[in-house]
Amino acid sequence: MNRNGTHSRRHSGPSRRLIGAAVAALSLALLPAAPALADVASGVVAAPVPVAMPQDTTQPPPDDTGDGPAPADDPAPADAPAPADEPTDDTADAPAPADDPAPADAPAPADEPTDDTADAPADEPPADDEPTDAPADEAPADEPTATAPATDAMPAITVEGDRIMRDGEPWWFLGYNSFVWSGDCGNDDEKMSAEDVDQWFAGMRHDGHGAVRLFFYDGWDIDRLDAAVESAKEHNVYLTITLDDAIGGCGENDKEAGWFADQSERDTFQAHMEMLLERYRGETAFAWFEYFNEPSYEGGALREFYDEMGAAADAVDPDRLFSSGTVAPYWLDGEDNFRDVHESPGVDIASMHEYDENEVESNHGPGVRANSGGKPTIVGEYGITAGEGCDSSFESRAERFAEKAAAYTNTDEGYAGALAWAWQPGGGGCELGNLDSDTPSQEALRDFSLGEVIGQVGDTVGDTVGAVTGENPGDTAGDTAGDTAGDTAGDTASEEPVQDSTDEDADGDSEGRPAPIG
Repeated sequence: MNRNGTHSRRHSGPSRRLIGAAVAALSLALLPAAPALADVASGVVAAPVPVAMPQDTTQPPPDDTGDGPAPADDPAPADAPAPADEPTDDTADAPAPADDPAPADAPAPADEPTDDTADAPADEPPADDEPTDAPADEAPADEPTATAPATDAMPAITVEGDRIMRDGEPWWFLGYNSFVWSGDCGNDDEKMSAEDVDQWFAGMRHDGHGAVRLFFYDGWDIDRLDAAVESAKEHNVYLTITLDDAIGGCGENDKEAGWFADQSERDTFQAHMEMLLERYRGETAFAWFEYFNEPSYEGGALREFYDEMGAAADAVDPDRLFSSGTVAPYWLDGEDNFRDVHESPGVDIASMHEYDENEVESNHGPGVRANSGGKPTIVGEYGITAGEGCDSSFESRAERFAEKAAAYTNTDEGYAGALAWAWQPGGGGCELGNLDSDTPSQEALRDFSLGEVIGQVGDTVGDTVGAVTGENPGDTAGDTAGDTAGDTAGDTASEEPVQDSTDEDADGDSEGRPAPIG
């Protein structure tokens, strides 16, 4: 087959055979002139030429080769059987016979592949050439592009009911947050290079349960995100990306009612979202996208926005999951509003952020899970201050991280995993964001396995995990929840968070929360 997919020689073969037959007839008609030629050939043509010529219809006529070669070609049919001499004649008389190798003695279909391969050796049977020619022109060019993506692909993350799934099994994850990873936000001593990100991923767990939450806002460096995707695939770490900040971090606007009413703002967000959906369509290194970091309800504008953007996202990549990015019901002015947002068809995963350092499961956890619209719950942020000058050391933070990990990977309770705040180089002292220098906490998250810490989530919110703290899980709601004996563990999810004795209320809404990023 030619490169354009046509069999150009399939139609020329029969016409050459008709010409050959006509030439043979012409030769017979010229036989009365044979005596003159016999004198030149010294009697060699006295052989029964009329018998041999009809068999060798592919022999070129005397007129095709000139006066000299004609007598030299005639003896071959007389001295040997025609079938044996035909291959010799075809190769000896190039270039004229090169287009018609042995078509007279074989069926026409068998000759077509031989013509297509630019005169394959005449000694090979045409039947052997057919299977070789077809794949050579068509299949190999397509095979690498069809198989290469499957080689590098990570198992896709999906949702079934209130569970996140991977390879047909409930999936849990542990990892970190970072808003300085791309160099687009943060102080100069906090910003990370692509090499820093790769080294960070290399030090995480590589069993398919590691994940990171990366902020990526409109106008940020897309090449850095491409590099992060490749590094994530190399180290088997899942990515989630947050598309915008609702609390004005990294130069973004607060997402208040006026923002939602501004069509140009909505259009800018949608264009940013769709660009990422198009670019990474089918890329399974992304576990999910997230619309906003910590949005407010804004009188129902958030629900309407998630409905609209969810439909737009489905039109581009219907398989891409989206998280709400929410904090807790109190942040949306109550459980009814929280449930309304998570019943949006544009939301696949409910989100909780907590900085309840002296609790294992946050006192807001039950309310989040109960009002998640039947969808799985992730802890998109949690954090504990530790370091020089803190009441908590890196070692004690690592112990509490292990406790929280046990609670937030309990898929039977609707949780799927948790992401610690934060990986933020350049810090020091008593901080939430110094996990890059906290080796004990890194080891706790890297080495954690299900069942390692008993009593993952007690019967009452805030129950401690006995294997680490020495308390028995599942006691009454008044059980202590950590080191501060006065902290209660029976708060309902609708209550405001209890003020932590070791942390100031950073934003007036939740204990221990960091100030807005950037």
